[in-house]
Amino acid sequence: MAGLVLTGAQSGVLYISGLPVEKNVFQGVRRKTRTLCEAFALTACGSARVNVHCASSTRLDLADASIDYVFTDPPFGDFIPYSEINQINESWLGRVTEPDEEAIVSKAQGKDVAAYGALMKSVFAEVGRVLKPTGAATVVFHSSKPQVWSVLGDALTNADLEVQRTSVLDKRQPSFKQVVSEGGTRHDAVFLLTPASGDARKYETDHAEVLADVHARFGHEDDQRLYSRYVAGCLQQGIEVAMSAPEFYRLHVGGAYR
Repeated sequence: MAGLVLTGAQSGVLYISGLPVEKNVFQGVRRKTRTLCEAFALTACGSARVNVHCASSTRLDLADASIDYVFTDPPFGDFIPYSEINQINESWLGRVTEPDEEAIVSKAQGKDVAAYGALMKSVFAEVGRVLKPTGAATVVFHSSKPQVWSVLGDALTNADLEVQRTSVLDKRQPSFKQVVSEGGTRHDAVFLLTPASGDARKYETDHAEVLADVHARFGHEDDQRLYSRYVAGCLQQGIEVAMSAPEFYRLHVGGAYR
């Protein structure tokens, strides 16, 4: 057709955006219903009692040293403003989240990394308080920013929690933001924590040794997974995460530590 010009986001560039695919809601309901039915079938004959507490995780209504195991997946700094994106859903329930103690980095809420760090310390102090001496906790976490990792490390140290083991969570479906964020990360790091034994741990590994170990053991993995290995190794060894994800990717691609 004369005079018709087709362009993408940039002239001369075929641009395929990272948009989520629309899914059939009825298929989704059927799939989730099957999952719920399987869960109820597994628990139908159980005799355990489940208590649900709706409160701030900075002040848990639980006795000291009363919990065997904690699993937590806290907000990753400024990654997702949960209370803001849930406002429409919560309005249907007639009650919205109180954002004052939401542990995130948010310009809209006036929370910088320092404020986020203070809230994270309060949260993990409660985890350390309620865990039994023989208890354990699993933390799923990720960020592409060293200062956010520093917040997590300080919170664990303040709560007298030690990293015993680390792993990487394989997500079959990364989030929309993980897909489209420049320099983003797709593999969450997983930490197994226990209360500190009382004996000061001696760390003899430095930043360069963590990098070398990650490459020697996992050099065949993709950059994003390697970054998860790197930050997990830093926290386990009690040292600062020195590089952001983009810096790490550039270093790896450039072969600087090959």
